[in-house]
Amino acid sequence: MNNENQSPLSLWNPNAASWWSLLFSPIFGAWIHSKNWTEIGDEEKAKLSMYWAYGGIAVSFISLFLDKGGVIVLLYLLVWNFVYARPQVKYVKERLNNNYNRKPWLRPLGIAASILLLLLLILILIGHLSDGKPKTSNATNASNATNTSNATNTSNAPQCSDRAVKELVIKLLQDRDRDGTVALAEFAILAKFAQNDSEPTEVQEKLESVLTEAMKSGATTYKSLSALNKKLNNEDIKSILQEASKAAASKNFTLDLIRTDGKDDVAKKCECSAKLLSEATESDIDYTAQYTDDNGIYVTVSQ
Repeated sequence: MNNENQSPLSLWNPNAASWWSLLFSPIFGAWIHSKNWTEIGDEEKAKLSMYWAYGGIAVSFISLFLDKGGVIVLLYLLVWNFVYARPQVKYVKERLNNNYNRKPWLRPLGIAASILLLLLLILILIGHLSDGKPKTSNATNASNATNTSNATNTSNAPQCSDRAVKELVIKLLQDRDRDGTVALAEFAILAKFAQNDSEPTEVQEKLESVLTEAMKSGATTYKSLSALNKKLNNEDIKSILQEASKAAASKNFTLDLIRTDGKDDVAKKCECSAKLLSEATESDIDYTAQYTDDNGIYVTVSQ
């Protein structure tokens, strides 16, 4: 292993690598840490870091076929971060006194972003190729009707174009959009800290602890993060929630070209598809609507 008294090593900030892994997965962070261990001179730990990277690839692939795949990847990230990433952060801080040459992030982040974009394009292509094929009820969001005043005639299946059905579909989409804004806002704060090589302030350390607790408890949606903040009363989290609400309120979702793909009057359920219009964008969505035994309306949406 290299001697700390020699000329400073050239490393990527190991703490920043952990934060960037929130966006690019623990595969990215483990690879960066492996390169750092090699520069430090500990080939054994460098090899172990690569095992974590390979494990991340396997976990990410398996998660694609699981309903709670995102949670599994998040748990893997947390385990890697606390069990294996933290020791390198501690080593650099205590053994090197944070005295090292900071390697630029442009190249690794550019490669990671390119790979991520390629994977997204592949998933989009697969989604387009599956159009026209029979679809299973693989809904990503579901909700019960909060207002059942329109569910008066429940002897048959609801209509895809019923006002109550459309309102519930749009509400689910707005909630999903709001959750996405929460995730982006969380990442923006963490990425800002990650690019700061100076010692974290007491406020930053507290926020890091709060957001880590949020991820551990699964508080990655607006609703769950709101519930968590009732206990913590953190100003940064309040800001995230306010920004998410403001962004969701500015969206103007509408449904167009509504089609009935299937109808089952016995089960009181209809299968629908439509064009989702939002500002200058549009996309295809599928949704189902079903009367419940207590005369409510249960809606699922897949996109």
